[in-house]
Amino acid sequence: MTDDLLAYLLDDLSPERRAEVDAKLATDVVWRWELERLRECLAASGALDQCATPPATAEPDALEASHPDLEPPIDLVQKTCCFVEDSASGKFKIEKKRCQQQRVMSAADCEGGSRGWSLADVTVGAGILLILAALILPAVQHSRDAARSNACGAKLKAMHVALENCAMNRGGLPELSSSDPTAMLIAQLVAAGFMSQADAAEVVTCPNSPQAQRLNDLKFRIRVPAPQELRAATGQELLQLIADINLSYAFRLGYRDANGDYRQVQMRDLDTPMMADAPAATATGLQPVNHGCRQNILMKSGSVRTLDATVLPANDADFQSLFWNNEGEQAAGSNEDDVVLATPYVSGDGPLNVSSPKVGRWQCQELFFIERRPQATTK
Repeated sequence: MTDDLLAYLLDDLSPERRAEVDAKLATDVVWRWELERLRECLAASGALDQCATPPATAEPDALEASHPDLEPPIDLVQKTCCFVEDSASGKFKIEKKRCQQQRVMSAADCEGGSRGWSLADVTVGAGILLILAALILPAVQHSRDAARSNACGAKLKAMHVALENCAMNRGGLPELSSSDPTAMLIAQLVAAGFMSQADAAEVVTCPNSPQAQRLNDLKFRIRVPAPQELRAATGQELLQLIADINLSYAFRLGYRDANGDYRQVQMRDLDTPMMADAPAATATGLQPVNHGCRQNILMKSGSVRTLDATVLPANDADFQSLFWNNEGEQAAGSNEDDVVLATPYVSGDGPLNVSSPKVGRWQCQELFFIERRPQATTK
């Protein structure tokens, strides 16, 4: 290169070779830099031997400092990427010409940054997201349901403590007449001081029940009326007072003795049910609503058991026998061993014979006109 450039400066080249040097100078910055060095050297000393030998050492940024206007070749990135690729694949000698003929590339081209998302990429990505959602969402929902079921069990146990304290201090559970709805039990506990209004508001609503939706209404406040207020109310006023308690649990009713008198259940057996999630009455029978096809049941011992209704609840004998007496009615038991758990709108005489109340935009979940079941469940 140096010899050709010296001959170029001295005009000692053939026309063909001079044309080749001109072409190199037009495309190669190193040739242009060497030509400038030789021109300056000849002008300064005129000694060909001295100029033909490049300096032994040079400043690191000599080229940049002496020629700040010089730009790298526009195909430098393309050549570098191409040579590295071919060297790694062992095809450098075979495909050397390909690197010289390939189109000019930018740094973004070499890194693959210019390639956009294709329809196939979007489809695969969407499919992966759908599969992940199908796997994760059921697990999240199951976890939430389990947490709410556990919270429901904790509330049942809190009410069990209040009932046991009442039984220990008064020799038995609160006395209810046959016409008192089971919601009276909570009113009796609050009035007797075994539970405060604030404590009652924390435990009377299952977090997975329809009644829990009312708690999202900032204007709604749970209020437990006094027993005298409940007994004095009738019709819609009575239903409104029960609705204000927002109770989502069923309580144990008493039974009729041989003379037809209403008696309070003593519940001496620790394995007998005391409370449970309140079901909803429908045309096909009672349906569990708080935890899907499961019911949390509080036993006299204080333990909470879960009843799984594996078939249609209307035909599930285990489920129905908890909420109907031996005569197939939602009323007091036919004897002391006849277990009947009743919703807040049911008394020992049966469901309250009035229409469902309206509470703003909310409506009570229970149905109050319940016909006698065509077939009684044998216990």
